[in-house]
Amino acid sequence: MAEQTAVKTPFSPGPRRYFVAGGNCCSRAVKAALREMGAMTAASPKQADVLVITGPVNRKMQIVLERIAEEMPRPAMIVAIGDCAVSGGVFGRSPAFSDMKREPLTPGRTLAACPPAGDALKAALTEAA
Repeated sequence: MAEQTAVKTPFSPGPRRYFVAGGNCCSRAVKAALREMGAMTAASPKQADVLVITGPVNRKMQIVLERIAEEMPRPAMIVAIGDCAVSGGVFGRSPAFSDMKREPLTPGRTLAACPPAGDALKAALTEAA
């Protein structure tokens, strides 16, 4: 069995572990991009370094995401991927939509696109690492 090295370069996700929260089409694209990059996904937020949020975040979902973010080891990076996660997309005008402007859910990196292009998605995930 080969061992994974803990070397991190500016162009690879290195030892970072990603936790993907969301259930829309962007989460599938993110998981596919992570597989292509050879990155590791975490089964639990306690093992993750980067929280990737896809899909719209309503007020109830924000409470859950805040708990997830608090469970993550520090320093943790939060990335919002897709129009729905960044601005609410078609759901943005709903009174239930949350804009994620309060701690601990302020994204350090955002990528607003629907759907995000493969190269831009990989660049955003790499920058988050």
